[in-house]
Amino acid sequence: NAPLEERLATALEDGIVSRPLYTRADLPGERGIPGVAPWIRGAHARPHAWEVVQTIDLPEPADAARQAARDVERGATALLLRLGPEGVRAASADDLRAALAGVSLAEIPVTLDAGADWARAAGWLRQTWETAGIPSERVRGSLGADPIGCIAATGAMPASLDEVWAQFARLAREAQDFPQVRVARVCTAPYHDAGATGVQELAAALSTGVAYLRRLTEAGLGVDEAARRIAIEIQVGPDFFWEIARLRALRWTWGRILRASGSQVPPRIEAATSWRVMTIRDPWVNLLRTTAAAFAAAVGGAESIRVLPFDTALGVPDEFGRRLARNIQRILLDESQVHHVLDPAGGSFYVERLTEEIARKAWAKFQEIERAGGIVEVLRTGTLQREIAAAAAERERRVARRKLPITGLSEFPNLGEELPARAPRPESPGGSQPTIEPLRRRRLGESFERLRDASDAHLHERGARPRAFLANLGKLAEYNTRSTWIRNLLAAGGIEAVGEAGYFTGAEAAEAFAQSGCTVAVICGADSAYEKLAEETARALKERGAAHVLLAGRPGELETRLREAGVDGFLFAGQDVIEALTSLLRTLGVSPEEASR
Repeated sequence: NAPLEERLATALEDGIVSRPLYTRADLPGERGIPGVAPWIRGAHARPHAWEVVQTIDLPEPADAARQAARDVERGATALLLRLGPEGVRAASADDLRAALAGVSLAEIPVTLDAGADWARAAGWLRQTWETAGIPSERVRGSLGADPIGCIAATGAMPASLDEVWAQFARLAREAQDFPQVRVARVCTAPYHDAGATGVQELAAALSTGVAYLRRLTEAGLGVDEAARRIAIEIQVGPDFFWEIARLRALRWTWGRILRASGSQVPPRIEAATSWRVMTIRDPWVNLLRTTAAAFAAAVGGAESIRVLPFDTALGVPDEFGRRLARNIQRILLDESQVHHVLDPAGGSFYVERLTEEIARKAWAKFQEIERAGGIVEVLRTGTLQREIAAAAAERERRVARRKLPITGLSEFPNLGEELPARAPRPESPGGSQPTIEPLRRRRLGESFERLRDASDAHLHERGARPRAFLANLGKLAEYNTRSTWIRNLLAAGGIEAVGEAGYFTGAEAAEAFAQSGCTVAVICGADSAYEKLAEETARALKERGAAHVLLAGRPGELETRLREAGVDGFLFAGQDVIEALTSLLRTLGVSPEEASR
């Protein structure tokens, strides 16, 4: 009996609800114009091309140099240089200089991502710029210092942060010789990849930004100078309107903090496509995810965009994957010319209202973190980790019930696919023992991928996948909807569905089952067919040796009779599919737990 508008509403994250209709009355009062505070509509008053960023991460410096030169030659306009176990193995300024040997540092901005080694690596990059003989005022890029993000990711919280902040202050003072070089890079990947909601991610970014702003001003920088030295990079997924609104909300709220601190410098907001939405299975679908995310980032006004290659989750991306990631952006810039329009989403009643709602929620969460002592303190106590873990668990429940579908994995899987081969990523050496709870990275599709891995192991060992027979009742038009749904559901767990014919008696279905060689059967049909034939079919299947009989759909009032006739369980929309498929695989002699080990 709820009003029609409520029935058509969609619940988003963080308690935000998307209504079916928005009007002019939903426009917020404070929107401004592009290039002017409050910065909602963009940091630039004229069309401005974003930076096309690619990550340089091959272990050997010489290989990394070739990778960087090729990326720049073929369309990248900025580089993120990743150092450490998951990137370039650099132990000195000479190694870093070798990794950038093929790049014109006067033209190409370089941002460091050196993890816990940020202070030492920043010194190497400064030496590299100086050795190249580039006038300091022409050098662009970022030293990439993000000690709080490193603490969140690794759990390595020092007993005292005094030395960390002393290094941060030294870095800030030394960087004053390079007016276009940023010092701090607030990267939200640790929070996002661990499962944070959109609002939690923004709030963590704001609190981290405030901590760095304070340290920079304490190091002697003016507030405008300090504001220019900070960039925030958020992770963007394929939920188009949501991500556009998040970018606008972050620019609004971070700009509000800067203005409250006395600065009129526009906020610098960068974007990277989300790692947690990437899949190993059907990896080509990742191209669609990253395209949607990159378009959202461009429309949302990101200053730079970093698109992950489609094969990121498979291992080390090859040149083909990197090329496609670059060209997604090149098409958006050169062919679609998205950057020629200032704030393309501005004026949309929905986007403007969603921007305001996200901004208000993020601001409230930011204030809550600050009242608790700031980002470092909520990490030290584990408060934020617990909140993010709860959000991740809720999202995983939605994935398990296919309320949050993953195309090519939980929906429309391809059991016969051949995955492209990629070199494995190097093993990360064990670091020091965490002193606080680290944020654990997790991809959305991991639970379904474990089931598929178990199926592949079964295929490798026994020459066939686990199988289930479809006992379709009646005519094709009557059973096709449920039969197709069941085929996709079983395939999501790596189970092959056998049988396409329809049967008009239980005996016919049981005979076909006996000839199939399967041990499990799933009865599929319309509700009217279940009333007439389901009990008869279940008994016949059991008599012909079915070890396990399932029925597609909710049983309703028939449940007691169906169970008495031999139906062992039911498969229906909205149930925990991971749990149901795991149980079915065990019945078929497949152990997902063994496969994952």
